[in-house]
Amino acid sequence: NEAYDLGAWIRLTTPSGFEPGLPVIGLSWYSAADCSSPSGYSATRSAEPATWTRIAISGVVAPEGTHSARIFLMAGATGLAGTLVGMEFDSAFFGPAGTVPVELQSFTID
Repeated sequence: NEAYDLGAWIRLTTPSGFEPGLPVIGLSWYSAADCSSPSGYSATRSAEPATWTRIAISGVVAPEGTHSARIFLMAGATGLAGTLVGMEFDSAFFGPAGTVPVELQSFTID
């Protein structure tokens, strides 16, 4: 019964002439530690497909008895069968509500 935040930056690429579907992020909850025994499906969100877009879900509450979670990122495309859709993602995060994402403030190279 604790709240969690999740998200990622996502961008889709498709060959010219094909319509990219909207990227989706989702979260499934499981009562077993090895992501078996489903106990709930929490949420999905979509974003614009062709530019880097942050998709995030905030404050999702885990069902009672949850011991693991599975996050998925997916997308589709409208066109001929066998068309390859590129999906890039960056800075994916999952953690207790209000604690993520931690933005990189600076870095040094020695």
